[in-house]
Amino acid sequence: MYNYNAEDMIIRIKKAKKQKGFTNEQLAEISGVPVGTLNKVLGTATKEPLLSTIIKISKVLDVSVNEIIFGDTQADTPTPPDANKEVPTAQRIARAYDRADLPVKRTVEVALEPYMEDKAPQGD
Repeated sequence: MYNYNAEDMIIRIKKAKKQKGFTNEQLAEISGVPVGTLNKVLGTATKEPLLSTIIKISKVLDVSVNEIIFGDTQADTPTPPDANKEVPTAQRIARAYDRADLPVKRTVEVALEPYMEDKAPQGD
């Protein structure tokens, strides 16, 4: 089973970013994540970034959401029905998103739109 660890997630994002040769500014521009938000995520100021932010980053880095968040590289491997009882909800959501086809992914993104930090009230 995989557990969420913010520091490990940051390491995975930085590694994928380095493999693609992106600066923070380039990743922010291409992903649509504000550079300030990206800097907060990568600088550990944000321990639990919004899923919508991770989705945007993972698309550009060509790494599954599940792998970014949990380090799970088996997102495409079917999970036995009983195994879901032990898997945290967030990980099941990430796996489902990674397996979904494009129309379903777009529906999820539209549903999350109101919760994206660039639409959220300014509290930081």
